[in-house]
Amino acid sequence: MVFKFSLIIGLLTLLPSKYEFISLLEPRVYDEFVIQGNIAVFRCQIPDHLKDTVRVKSWYLSNGIILKPPENRDKFTALPSGELLVRSVDTEDSYLKVRCEVKNDKTGRTGITSTPGKLTVIEAKNPSSPKIFFQLPQISAREGDHSVYLPCIASGYPLVKYEWFQRISDRSSDEYVPLVNLNRPSSRYSTTDGLLIITEPKSSDSNEYRCISSNNLGRVKCEIRLTVYSPLRLTLTTSPTLVPVSQSSTKVSAVVGSPSVTRLPISLGSSLSLNCTVKGFPVKNVKWTKEGKTLLESSLPLATLKPMKSSSSLPAQPDYRHYQQPNSHHSLVLDLLSLERKHEGFYICLASNDLGSTQQTIQLFFDDEEPIFTETFTDQLLSPGASLSLICSARGRPLPQVTWTLDHEPIKSSHRTRYADYVSQRDKVTSYVNVSSIRTEDSGLYQCIASNTAGKVTHSRRINVYGEPGIKPLENRTALEGDNVWFYCPVYGYPYGEVSWLKGMKVSCLSWQ
Repeated sequence: MVFKFSLIIGLLTLLPSKYEFISLLEPRVYDEFVIQGNIAVFRCQIPDHLKDTVRVKSWYLSNGIILKPPENRDKFTALPSGELLVRSVDTEDSYLKVRCEVKNDKTGRTGITSTPGKLTVIEAKNPSSPKIFFQLPQISAREGDHSVYLPCIASGYPLVKYEWFQRISDRSSDEYVPLVNLNRPSSRYSTTDGLLIITEPKSSDSNEYRCISSNNLGRVKCEIRLTVYSPLRLTLTTSPTLVPVSQSSTKVSAVVGSPSVTRLPISLGSSLSLNCTVKGFPVKNVKWTKEGKTLLESSLPLATLKPMKSSSSLPAQPDYRHYQQPNSHHSLVLDLLSLERKHEGFYICLASNDLGSTQQTIQLFFDDEEPIFTETFTDQLLSPGASLSLICSARGRPLPQVTWTLDHEPIKSSHRTRYADYVSQRDKVTSYVNVSSIRTEDSGLYQCIASNTAGKVTHSRRINVYGEPGIKPLENRTALEGDNVWFYCPVYGYPYGEVSWLKGMKVSCLSWQ
């Protein structure tokens, strides 16, 4: 039995933290001794290993008052950080008893103080200079919170007086100006002894605040940095402006937790600027990435730009530039110059701060189509003196360019030969060749070529003109040893018989009936 009991004890000591005993959640509150007229601060003592998951849920006072942080009632304040303040204590507060209740947000379990803390009020006899015994050097809040509390608690006799100041950071020196001198909505700022309360905090309230506690024996100060977080929001724009083909989210901008993807068509050889504008506070980091690689990054201070080294996908310089817009809006601009196939892909703008991150994605793709013929010409047999009209219509993106050849040589314009084209639709071009008073030597292989950045297509047919057959002059060719060389025999006239090639001092082709 002893062995089994030891085994059970051993297993219990190895249980993970989520199986803690309720007794481990019992907080403690120590007695406080405070000079009459000063401020008492009760702390709910929580074991260090539980502070990350356990918070103060309520304070229970022996006078029947129950406070749930953050709450301010009469002379009692329960701070968001868990402390209980009793302001301007007097003899009536002597032997006030307080208990705190805590909750483990991970397990949902609660615990309450078994032995309350007592307040003892001491009659002031000996003068003392002010001493700060409770302050929070850094406090954070979020836009949308009901209020934020900045404590600066001092003790002394005669009773201390408190003055609050705010730093003016846009001046040459670090100057602090009394809050009463600032153009602030008085309804949002209030002071109660050593407590500054800001209701409905905004990101513009983020600053350094100074509290000076003084009596006729001296003065002390404490400084508190307040950060009011506002949700990060991204907006992506392009220059020139491109119309998105599709977007996975109907929102143009992205907020924390709601990434979106916008598909944008691009054209080969053009240039494009991707502008990522970030709103919110604070913005600690903004960067552009592609396929997991960081292309451009801006970290605090945002004026510092860190271009990444060149990669196989994109050159690092000089495609990037960065600027910061006014009104606390930050922009990180990625310039893509002379777009090539390697620029296709997913570009992600990511912004982050201590509370989280948000991102938005743009997919760049080439919205081009290889040319296709919608109308072409057929083989023809004509008599001398007739007229010839050939048409080729092609469609594609970008708009194809159509060129003409005769026997693989560009057609030359003359008083008898005219060619031109016109655009009948946004992505369709029609080209034609007209030959008047056709001659036997106008016979040959007519070809139209439609090409754009996406590809090329060709169409060729033979036009024969009755007459005695012959061979048009052949062009000399120069080539390097090992290269391939091809020749086309430009036969004209009709009918013509067999075409043969001879090789001797010169290359020639023969045709006979």
